[in-house]
Amino acid sequence: MCYHSVDTAGIKLGEMVLVIGCGTMGLLHTMLSVKKGASVIVSDMNEERLKLAQKLGAKYIINPSKEDLEQRIMEITDGKKVQVIFDTTPVAEVVEDACKVLSNNGRLVLYSSFYPDKPVTFSPDWIHKSGVKIMGTANSNTQDFVKATSMLSEGIINIKDLISEVYPVDQAKQALESAAKGDKFRVIITF
Repeated sequence: MCYHSVDTAGIKLGEMVLVIGCGTMGLLHTMLSVKKGASVIVSDMNEERLKLAQKLGAKYIINPSKEDLEQRIMEITDGKKVQVIFDTTPVAEVVEDACKVLSNNGRLVLYSSFYPDKPVTFSPDWIHKSGVKIMGTANSNTQDFVKATSMLSEGIINIKDLISEVYPVDQAKQALESAAKGDKFRVIITF
């Protein structure tokens, strides 16, 4: 749950946050980080998703297939790097890239499961000297769920842009087939 992830990171007002991956979960991390008062940078190779992230509050967008992520982060932050990173991708190599742009005392949150789950390389001395925290957030709880649903029902977070299609229940088969294509955010079936 994205609320749990953002809460675990402990974002402070004015911090620089990097969200890697602009799928549904990455975009939710973007919106929540903006609500926490962060300046948000997003990274994704899909230009349409980057545009949507900007519409949802991201201040900076980076397409790592077109520009060097580390170099661009250093430019944006005047060499200070970012205080919080949310990696919402399932790609282990991205973790190593993320470590390169994490500031001293920064927090790296591994939100996604990794497939294939292969080891990443980083220096234990870097962790020791920089004071960074690397965290996972797979276990949200009932309180997180209540807070997240309250944010939705109170209009604090608007997920309208994350709903790609809506189908009535009698078209459930078409809805599931459409969702299975993988080219959409969320497909909704109404009852």
